[in-house]
Amino acid sequence: IDTSDFISYEIHPLPVRPVIIQHNDTLISTKGFKYQWYDLIYHLISGETNQFFIPPQSGYYHVKVKDSLGCESYYSSSYYFDRCYYFAPPPIFRNKEISFCSGILSPGELATVDKLSFSYQWFRNNKGISNSDSSYFMVSDSGDYKVMVTDSAGCSKFTDVEIMYRIKNPSPTIYQEGNILFTGVAQSYQWYQDGVLLPGETGQFYSPGSDGNYSVEVENEAGCKVKAFYDFKFCK
Repeated sequence: IDTSDFISYEIHPLPVRPVIIQHNDTLISTKGFKYQWYDLIYHLISGETNQFFIPPQSGYYHVKVKDSLGCESYYSSSYYFDRCYYFAPPPIFRNKEISFCSGILSPGELATVDKLSFSYQWFRNNKGISNSDSSYFMVSDSGDYKVMVTDSAGCSKFTDVEIMYRIKNPSPTIYQEGNILFTGVAQSYQWYQDGVLLPGETGQFYSPGSDGNYSVEVENEAGCKVKAFYDFKFCK
């Protein structure tokens, strides 16, 4: 029998259809020799030829694998990737000291991480603040503040709320009983005579040594300070 026209060949099975799993923001194909990732409508994604793939946006994805002989698998089942699920906005921090003592309001600054790929919108008491689209915001009033952060993929989430509030100022009054001056209860005290600090006179009560204009600066637990004044004359 002349066998010169016979061709010898082997049949190799196709690679097993791959399965996609997800770890954080990465899709992973089961093992192959070569890989190619595809979008929802089976368009090849250029350059995505590794086992691991970080999708640029939410959507359905597929992968094919080849074995060492170049045999190609069928498409994997489609896998839906939620790009926003793992997006966590950076926290708010106080960039500059903020004092909310009523009547002595010192504007301060709230801020979050600044990234060129992020956009920002600040809110106070759940209402958007106009012209507040940067990573920082100058606070000038009390309220609940938060910021909506959006990344380059369009994922938007709120930061945690930062609560800012005004503290009511102390309202001291100086009283005279005999030749003793005193004021109400406060966190701390400092007495003055004619505008000059009296060293060591840091109690609720003060006994003047002469007539004059006296004042006391009281401070509450929030650090808010206010002065009261009194024109003292000795009782004879």
